[in-house]
Amino acid sequence: MRNYDNMKAEERQALLPKIKREKRSEGNVIELVTKAQVEQLDEQAKGAGLMIGIPGELYTATISNISSLYIERINGRWEVWRETHYPGQSEAISRKTIGTGSKLEDVLPKVKRYLDYIASKKGSAT
Repeated sequence: MRNYDNMKAEERQALLPKIKREKRSEGNVIELVTKAQVEQLDEQAKGAGLMIGIPGELYTATISNISSLYIERINGRWEVWRETHYPGQSEAISRKTIGTGSKLEDVLPKVKRYLDYIASKKGSAT
């Protein structure tokens, strides 16, 4: 194919629809890959017993009527923390960081260990 800069104006005009189609197609491929990645993250989170807050970005688990666990992608890293709120208050009365990691797979074992720990505490309390 000839260099685009050396083409006559009418030749360039004739190529524009093809270029636009290719760009649109490239965008669709990127969109499909991103969608597949989000679906994979969502499946991993569901497998760990989490609820989807925002697909591919935020997951949560209810620990008790006043505490929740959050997993969120912030600035390209995954952060896991627990917040406790008194009923009717929007500000957390406590916050505990559970872990951080570059991939969701890095933090899911920490989430599982923490949820198992909470479940064992609840089991021993009864």
